[in-house]
Amino acid sequence: MYEKEIAEIQKFLREIKKTNIFLSPKDKKILIYFLREKKFPTEKLKNLILQELKKYPSEKRRKISLYQLLKNVENSSEVKEIYKEKKAKKSSQIQTKIHSPKRLPEQWKVILKNIPEEIWKDTDFSDELSILELKNKLINYYWKNLTEQEKQKIKEKAVLKIKKMKLPSKVDKETLKSFIAEVIKEEFKIPD
Repeated sequence: MYEKEIAEIQKFLREIKKTNIFLSPKDKKILIYFLREKKFPTEKLKNLILQELKKYPSEKRRKISLYQLLKNVENSSEVKEIYKEKKAKKSSQIQTKIHSPKRLPEQWKVILKNIPEEIWKDTDFSDELSILELKNKLINYYWKNLTEQEKQKIKEKAVLKIKKMKLPSKVDKETLKSFIAEVIKEEFKIPD
């Protein structure tokens, strides 16, 4: 039970930590706790992990365990609002330097020229996690702005990918969403 969700989160951690990691039994146990007991969807868990990882300097991100991250998330629920206010204030001071078009990496200039600035203006292009967050925002933006016919074509491409991977013919919503996101990244040439 929850093998697909655990595999998806493990893949997500590999992407953001840029290292080949394996989840310990302790990591899996706390993941199942969040999925089963707290009824968190996989996407929400990934966002919580991403937010928690951002609190650490980049050199410590690779070393911290998923178990510790999720324990921190669980323990910090009552101080979340305070943290958000402090973070928003700090990022607003930093962002004035970051979002000027001159500082955009070349690979992003073409993609972001037709995207509303409020979607990408808070992105720190020197931070991998911030870029990963931008990719998720772009996927959501493109999806929301597609016509129903375009959405259907993307769903069909995602289903074809699932069939090619020889996954069960009936997959859950989260797995389908993950494959749809991959197709959107390919279609709109969002950099990896």
